[in-house]
Amino acid sequence: MRLLLQLRYGVLALGAGTITGLTLPAVLLTVPAAVAPRAEAHAEGELGGARRESSRKSHSAPSRLPSTRRFDITFWNIHTRELLPVPVAGLPSEAELSRFLRCRITGEESRMSPVPFAVATHLARREGRQRVHVVSGYRSRKLNALLRKKGRDVADASHHMLGGALDFRIPGVPLGRLAAYLEETHEGGVGRYLESNFVHVDDGPRRRWRGR
Repeated sequence: MRLLLQLRYGVLALGAGTITGLTLPAVLLTVPAAVAPRAEAHAEGELGGARRESSRKSHSAPSRLPSTRRFDITFWNIHTRELLPVPVAGLPSEAELSRFLRCRITGEESRMSPVPFAVATHLARREGRQRVHVVSGYRSRKLNALLRKKGRDVADASHHMLGGALDFRIPGVPLGRLAAYLEETHEGGVGRYLESNFVHVDDGPRRRWRGR
């Protein structure tokens, strides 16, 4: 038995965990058989009330049910601890990407190129994985300068500051395999960071490098 739940700016409880701070227009949840009759009766009661209310307002108004979006990949930001589910068809909106990949120090948002995010999504699906860990998205000038001051392997004119880069890893998939595939197929920049265990992808010119 499945129920369609409309979720807006709230908390979605999934077993013992929760997803907070997400806008999920609709999610399909499987309801255990033991509670299905009660859930079905409750849903039917609410739908019945909605039909009566709609009938009182206008007999000619068309009845509309909320659309269903299915998600197969979830991105997790290791710094903000936020989750962003990816629809089976398409990508998150520009606003969702900007918010999710904002600078972790200043909270500043920037328009993000969808290319690196789409590449990471494709890789996760290709490997049959449902989770991607984001190490770095947008970087403000302040954060970029701070990382360079700390001696991190960071470019002075990083594509992260332009909203065109993504550092990520896919749990359970060897970094070397991800990097090798990207180095062969991606037309933009690709960097492999073995010590830090992530790959860098950007929408700039074709480049290949190895960092710490």
